[in-house]
Formats: sequence, structure tokens, C-alpha cells
Amino acid sequence: MKIALIILILFIGGELLGQTNSGGTLITGSTNLDSDFEKVGSSGAQFLKVPIGGRGSSMGGAFTSVVNDASAMYWNPSGIAEVDNVQAYVAHSTWFGEITSNFAAAVVPISQDFKLGAFVQTFGANDIQVTTIDRPEGTGSFYSVNDMSMGITFAGKLTQQFTFGVTAKYVQNAFETVSANGVAFDIGTQYDTGLKGIKLGFSIMNLSTETSYKGAALERESHALDGTTKNRVNPLGTPNFSVLLPAYPFSLPVIFRGGISSAVIDNDEHNLILAGDIITISDSPEQGAIGFDYTWHNIISFRGGYMFNNYQMGLSGGIGVNYVSSEFDGRFEYAAQNTVSLGVIHRVNFVLDF
Repeated sequence: MKIALIILILFIGGELLGQTNSGGTLITGSTNLDSDFEKVGSSGAQFLKVPIGGRGSSMGGAFTSVVNDASAMYWNPSGIAEVDNVQAYVAHSTWFGEITSNFAAAVVPISQDFKLGAFVQTFGANDIQVTTIDRPEGTGSFYSVNDMSMGITFAGKLTQQFTFGVTAKYVQNAFETVSANGVAFDIGTQYDTGLKGIKLGFSIMNLSTETSYKGAALERESHALDGTTKNRVNPLGTPNFSVLLPAYPFSLPVIFRGGISSAVIDNDEHNLILAGDIITISDSPEQGAIGFDYTWHNIISFRGGYMFNNYQMGLSGGIGVNYVSSEFDGRFEYAAQNTVSLGVIHRVNFVLDF
């Protein structure tokens, strides 16, 4: 019965995302960008689609049913229910043009079955040169892009096999002197079938209302119609006045993930997980991901994955190293992900369990 319920939820979530976008426009879900696909560019806050962490990224994003640490607050909030101790998590990645992505999170058990987490995610770049049509080499001025998300997550086990998680977060997009702010919610579940190590997972991320940019850069002062003097009343008798340029409202990218994984080998020496995900995003074609995670003696891990139908991401891989002591346990994880036009993206993260 529980498995049937989860499959029904997955089907309904996929149908809802496949039918309408934020403005009610018909979405066909076609992966043929030359036909009737109309979703591209319809959402803002694109940094929310940027993967974080070494483990999930190295598995190609096939992580919805696998994630069991603080990075779950990005992939599937129910995953933090598997964290047994106080955990700190820090992740960093570098992109072209000195763009950086950072993620810091912590999880605290509030009981044996329920956990509370908090996170901050940033994405941006500093000292970007201002250019104009007249001065394409630069005006001598600079600006910054500072996108940010921060929130709290509550997750727990309803049974020994079924976990859930809910996140409430604040999202900000900012550049120069304008910004757009909003509140969003994430939900997710994981289900351990108890059959040959098979787990199911799904998440819906970034449920929110529309927002728009506001700020000083959208304000313009109207001068005399002939432009000869700043203080002159124009020929229509109207004095100078300020004009607020309109900013078109946008929605956050709603992301639906459904995944399945299996621990095909699980003993003291070897552990091998195979995983697959389907990913539906409100402004992108449907995508797929497959990945594996092999760990030897709980010391070192080797991972790989591939994303299907993503116009930039493809093959990925990485490693992880575990450290176990009487005071704390630690992990270092690294991922390299090849892209079509942005080069290789490197991601690292550290995890500490106290």
C-alpha cells in the first residue's frame, strides 16, 4: 500500500509540472527544443538549479533516494532524517569567470526520530566590470552578483522505512542596486522497501509565488523633452519627475525529482550503490541521471554518473575519503563534472559528525 501511494504521488507531481508553468501557459514537456517547447527562460533564480556537494554531483545527480547527510537540504529534505549525530557540512565549487558557489549546513537531532537542519547557499561573483554600447571595454565601474538562499528543515521517520522532510527558505537574487526576494518551500520523502536494498525517493523544490526586482537602478529621472537643461519645464508644462521602470515578475524554478537506488553489494569490505533519477524542472526539458557509489572498507569511495538530456552537464566522477576517530567522524568528497561550454566544474565538501 505504501509503495502504491508513493508511485501515485510521483505520477501526480510529474503531471502537474508537465502541464502548466507559473503563468498558466500550456507546457508540453517536449524535449525537442525546435518544436513546441516553451518553458525555457520562464523562471528566475537559476542558481537554485546548481548542484552542490561532491557526492551527489559525482553521481550525476542520481541522488534523491540516496542522500543521507546535510546536503539533503538541497537534494531531498527527508534525507537529514538519517543523520544520527550533530553534523556540520561545508561545500564549495568554482565556475568560469570567478563565479563561486558555496553551501554551509548543520543538522541537530531533536529526538531519536526527528532532526532539525539549517543551511545557507550563495552563488555569485564580485568586481564585474560595467560596460556600455559606447564603452564596451568598460566604464571604470564595477558591480557584484550575490544570489542567496537560507532556510530551516524539519525531517523525521514516520516508520522505520518511511521518512519525510519539509524546508522553509528565503531566496534573494541581487546585482548592482536591485534585488528580488521571496519565500519558498521544499518537501520530500524516502522509502526503504526492504527488498534487496531498494530505496525510493522524491522531492519537490522551490514552491513559491512570483517575485520581481526592485531597487535604485530601476529609477530614472525624466528631463526636459529637448534635453537641453535638467531643470527646465518641458514644452507640455510638466516639470521633471522620476520614473520607475517596470520589472517583469518571475517564478522560482520548481524542481521535481523521483529516484530509485539499490545497494547491490553491502558487506564489511565492499558497498556498491546503483541509482537513477528522473528530473522535471518548470523551465527545462525533462532530464534523467544514473550513477554509482562504490566504497571500499568504509575508507575510500569511487563515484561516477551521467546526466541525460541536459544541454550542459554530462559525464561526472569523484572520490570520497572517510576518517573515523573516537571524537568525530569526517569525510572529504570531490567531484569533477564536464560541461559542453563551461569547462570542467570542480566541487569539494567536508562533513563532520560529532
